[in-house]
Amino acid sequence: MQVNKYYKYKEQKQAIFKTVNGDFYIITQFGKRIDVNLYEVLVYLFSNGQSDILKIQNLIKNNYKNCIISLDEIERILARFQKEEMMIFEKEVLELHPIYSFNSFKIVEKLDINCSKDTILTLGKLELAITEDCPFSCSYCMRKVDSENNVLSFEQKRKLVNDCFEMGAMSLNITGGEPLYGKYADESIELVKYAKKLGYKRIMISTSGYGVEKNIERLASSGLNELQISYNQCTLFEEDRVRNKFVEDNIDMIKKSMEYGIRLGVCSVLTKESLTKIEQIIEFCIKNKLYSVYFYPVMPVGGAITIWDSIKLNENDIRIAMEKIRCYKEKYKDKIYISAPQSFMNEKESLKQYCEGGTYMIYVSNKGEVSGCACSQPMSNTIHNRNIDDLWRFNEYFDKYRCIKEYSAPCLDCNSLLYCLNSCIIREQQAFKFNLRYGCNKCNARA
Repeated sequence: MQVNKYYKYKEQKQAIFKTVNGDFYIITQFGKRIDVNLYEVLVYLFSNGQSDILKIQNLIKNNYKNCIISLDEIERILARFQKEEMMIFEKEVLELHPIYSFNSFKIVEKLDINCSKDTILTLGKLELAITEDCPFSCSYCMRKVDSENNVLSFEQKRKLVNDCFEMGAMSLNITGGEPLYGKYADESIELVKYAKKLGYKRIMISTSGYGVEKNIERLASSGLNELQISYNQCTLFEEDRVRNKFVEDNIDMIKKSMEYGIRLGVCSVLTKESLTKIEQIIEFCIKNKLYSVYFYPVMPVGGAITIWDSIKLNENDIRIAMEKIRCYKEKYKDKIYISAPQSFMNEKESLKQYCEGGTYMIYVSNKGEVSGCACSQPMSNTIHNRNIDDLWRFNEYFDKYRCIKEYSAPCLDCNSLLYCLNSCIIREQQAFKFNLRYGCNKCNARA
C-alpha cells in the first residue's frame, strides 16, 4: 500500500517580508532567515500540505496573474527549502495540537504592495482580550485595572476578527480577563461563530474554566476548536490556591467539553514554586486525558511586579525548566502534546533574539490597544484611530520585534545568555524598565 507524503512547513510560526527592492525573505520562529525571489515565495505559499507538484503549479497559476512556473523549477525550489530545513516532505500524521501558519490565498494578494521599508506580508494569529473582568485574582496576572472608558464595542471586535482574517490569520485566541464571565460569554461565543464562518482553522478560548459548565452546549455548537485552562499548582498565594482548587474541583465538568470534540489543554505559568511541579502538572493533564499542556515563564508585568523576587525564574531556574520540558516532551510524546515558548524548545542554543509576537501574532486589548503580546507595552495608536492592517504592517512599534537581534558584550560571550534573557525581547525590556534582576551572577546587568 502506497503512503502519500506531503510538503509541510517545518516551523508553522513564521513570517514573510517584502523588501524595498521587491525581493522577499522568510523568518522562522527560531530566528532563521532565508532570502527568496518571487517564484520561490509563490512555491512556498502553495506547497504546504500538497503532495502533487502539478497541483502546486496550478495553484500558483490560478491565484497569481496566470503565472506559470515550470515543474523542474518547482522541484528545484522545493529541494532548496528542504535543504534549508524550511520544509519537510513526510507522510501525513494526526497532530494532537495542530498549529496553522497563515492563509496563503490571502497573502498572495499582498505580494505586489509598494514598500518604503521591509514590510511584513503575513499574519498568523489574532489574540483578542475581550475583557479585563475576571472572578479570580491570580497573583501573577498581567491584566490591568479595568474601566469602561474606550472599550471596544462588539461590532468593533467583530470587525477586528474579520480584518485579521483578511490579513491572513488562521488562528484566533479569545482571552481576558475571563472571556466566559457574565455578559462576555455571549460576546465570546458570537465571535467564535463568526470566526468559524469566516474560515479560521484554529479557534481557541483561554479561560480559568469559569463559565464552561454553564455554556458548554453553546460552546460546542459555536465551532470552537479548543479550550485552554489556566492551572499551575501554585500555593504560595491565596489567590492562586483558589483558582487552582476551582480547576481541580471542576475538572470532570470541564472535561465534558471533549465529548463535543473540543480539544482541552492547560496553560501553565512557571514560577519559582511551580518549577518543582512540572511533572505533576503533566500527570494531572494525562490523568484527565487532556490534549496539551503549554508552559511559559512568569513575566514581570501586572501583579507579578510587586511579588517578583518571590516568583521570578533566574538563570538556573530557566535552565532546569528547559531541560525538564524537553525531557518530558519526549517521555510523554504518545500521551500528550507538551510545548513552551520557542526560546525554551530551541535546542541549538542560538544567541539570536526573536519573537513570534509582532511577527506571527498580534495582541489587541479590550480597549483596542495593540501590542506584540499580552506582556508587552502597547503602541500609542489604537484601532479606534487607525485600521489594524496599517498598524500591523507599517507602524514602527513592531520594528523591535521584526529584526533578528544579535547581542553585544558582555552578553554575547556568556554561556548563560540563553537562560538569563531566554531570547525574550520583553523580558529584557522589562528588566531594564523596572530595574529587575533575573539572577545571573556573572555580570551586573539588570537583565
